[in-house]
Amino acid sequence: MADIKFLEEGLENVFLKEIQGLGYRYIPPQEIVRSNYKMPIAEEVLKDSVVHINPSVSLDVIERAIYQIQHIDAGLLESRNERFFNYLQNGVEVSHYEEGKQKTTRVHLVDYEHVDQNDFIVTNQFTVIGKEQKRPDIVLFLNGLPIVVIELKSASTIHADIASAYRQIKNYQHDIEELFVYNAFNIISDFTHTKVGTITSNEAWYKEWKTTDGDYESTRFADYSTLLEGVLQKERLLDILKNFILFEHKEGSTIKIMGQYHQYFAVHKAVQSTLQAMKNGDGRGGVFWHTQGSGKSLSMVFYTQIVTQTLDQPTFVVLTDRNDLDDQLYGQFSRVQEFLRQTPIQASSRS
Repeated sequence: MADIKFLEEGLENVFLKEIQGLGYRYIPPQEIVRSNYKMPIAEEVLKDSVVHINPSVSLDVIERAIYQIQHIDAGLLESRNERFFNYLQNGVEVSHYEEGKQKTTRVHLVDYEHVDQNDFIVTNQFTVIGKEQKRPDIVLFLNGLPIVVIELKSASTIHADIASAYRQIKNYQHDIEELFVYNAFNIISDFTHTKVGTITSNEAWYKEWKTTDGDYESTRFADYSTLLEGVLQKERLLDILKNFILFEHKEGSTIKIMGQYHQYFAVHKAVQSTLQAMKNGDGRGGVFWHTQGSGKSLSMVFYTQIVTQTLDQPTFVVLTDRNDLDDQLYGQFSRVQEFLRQTPIQASSRS
């Protein structure tokens, strides 16, 4: 057992060094200021960051926004996490009075335009108390919010592999649920295999991230370093948080989805092609080719999300050659309309 612990601590140090190399500052867990072990937010860092990001907003309004973040209490974990993600992606709306008039101010938790205005922290063995007391191996904070949990296992033994890392994450989600209210995604690794998934992902949907820059020549040899750089590089992380994580509502359940690496790079390539075609070309962005089962419907959603933010009120028309495909795509867009912040309309005829 001591040998296994040593191996896992060694892997932990490798990951910490790699993440620090991406520009995250390491803070020992005992130095992260919070009110108690039940609260997983680095409260002092959060307040300082939100004040910095929102210089024109009064301290009273900022404190009300932080109170809302700290008290996402009602509902299942998936619902609480979805509510938090709305705050993370779009800001917190605070109603208040100013000069005798009621006003609503949006308080932003992240500066998505200026990466250096945000605070990126990594720590390890971070104690959280819920139904039980647990210490995840590594936790990453963005502006004081614990958005990534990393669980590591040694591949040197039969019972300590990536599958056991997945099971540990699921146990954490039950035992210290409060930590995962603020979670963007989780990373599991046994050093040989490293994968990323969300709070609703089953083990099969934890996936590798096989390229750091969209070059697919080396995808067969993806390792832990490729995934860490691929999803945790600062600009990349903010982009994923804003544009490539959504919640899908289907048959009474909530599924949290994170775009996979092939979707991420293909969508960005399509966006750039679209912008170039509109600026200097004939308006034809090109062909976005997918194999069956690669998530083309979701790629269309991610593409729409980014182009909507980039262009001035664009309109998207989706043409299909089959009614069943038309229904499928309409259903996909309808299930994620909160992410797109608009309601899709399905044509009932050709006229």
